[in-house]
Amino acid sequence: MIPFEFVFERPSAPKEAFELWNKVAEAGQTPLYFSGGTEIVTAMRKGSVKADVVIDLKGIEAYTAHGVGLSPLNKDTLWLGGGLSLNALSDKLPGSLLQAVASGIADHTVRNTLTLGGNLCGRLPYREMALALLTLSADAVLYTSEGLVRQPLHEAFHKRLQLRAGELLLGFELAPSAVSSVDDVDGQATRFFRRRRQKHTEIDYPICHVVVTRRGDAYKAAVGGVSAYVWYGEKTAAAIQADATPEEQAMVVWQRLEELAVDDLRASKAYKLGLLKRDLVEAFTVLGKTEEAGEAR
Repeated sequence: MIPFEFVFERPSAPKEAFELWNKVAEAGQTPLYFSGGTEIVTAMRKGSVKADVVIDLKGIEAYTAHGVGLSPLNKDTLWLGGGLSLNALSDKLPGSLLQAVASGIADHTVRNTLTLGGNLCGRLPYREMALALLTLSADAVLYTSEGLVRQPLHEAFHKRLQLRAGELLLGFELAPSAVSSVDDVDGQATRFFRRRRQKHTEIDYPICHVVVTRRGDAYKAAVGGVSAYVWYGEKTAAAIQADATPEEQAMVVWQRLEELAVDDLRASKAYKLGLLKRDLVEAFTVLGKTEEAGEAR
């Protein structure tokens, strides 16, 4: 039971939600955006999070939409609303990197309510859906004081999605070819390697989660669990040479994580780095043979 009273609002447009948030804040009260609620409800019950007004974003049509042509800014892209549950995302994109990453987070029951936007904007540091979105070159669509704004996710995301007070994440745009194993008009497809390691059971936080994608000769890599936050480096990715050996390619990423790795209750820094090196070498080996690319379990 939540031990305090609050007002619950469900606006139908992002502008309405943004203006409501600011109106509440200007009145000296505490507003709170609500997506799936898996973290927030628990925190409110414990009393670690309090709000005077809870603003449920799921009344906004675009926030729960999915499909090509549904983005409010670019009709040629694949739109993923921030309010899509992880199970709904998996059902809509079977065999994709997004489905592979989503299916490894929490258990099936939690994924019914845990949303894509909530995973990136939540309080827990893992934010594993960012691994897929960053390596697939997603753009984030935000609602700000300037209205709807598109921003490359790698610019908007540093440890967490960087939002100013009152700003909200509406969803993500992707090239349709990013979630297809079929070559597009350029004769290229996005292929991926993904491996998630956890200490005890499949339902646990990761100690090393590696995602690497390849499109043509361009590689992108993201890592979770090894450092204190999701790591992704656009400049690091640009330094990965397609004609280098898998070991050389792996070291480009590994050397960057070596200085960021941390000890925690689940694993030591040395153990994490050992797993990371092995998984990166395998990733670049597999992606060097494009016909074999895909999820590695």
